[in-house]
Amino acid sequence: MIRRTLASPGRPRAAILLECILSLAILVGAGLAIISLVDRAGSALTGARDAELAADLARSTMSKLAAGLGTVQTLAGPVESWRDERDETFDDSLPADSPWTVAIDAEPAEFPGLTLITVTAINADPSGRVRSMYSLRQLVALGSEAGESDGRSVRGGDQ
Repeated sequence: MIRRTLASPGRPRAAILLECILSLAILVGAGLAIISLVDRAGSALTGARDAELAADLARSTMSKLAAGLGTVQTLAGPVESWRDERDETFDDSLPADSPWTVAIDAEPAEFPGLTLITVTAINADPSGRVRSMYSLRQLVALGSEAGESDGRSVRGGDQ
């Protein structure tokens, strides 16, 4: 005859319960790790997008200076918000302020007729924390209206 005690039927149940709790804890831990990785990837993507926009803005500003489409004084400062040209919907509201600012520093170069231009595109949040920044330095032949003819350094974009 098999003798059953009160403890023997409970042991398999306790082991199954312990296995279930352990597997649930592993599942929750793995889910939290995946969610954390996705959040970090999203933040990295936003940072890379902002860095690319900063580089594009600095290159565009430098190209405008080199082509004579603007001066240090007119191109430096807050950047106007842009809108998709293909968007044909009517929007009566004013565009939101852009977080982008362009700072331009022009110094006379050691080469005659050239000016050393430093363009810095800055994306800052309202509290002043810089999210992304890109600086570009290049020798450019500026006209006298850009302020390089008198041999002084011209700085624009200091807000």
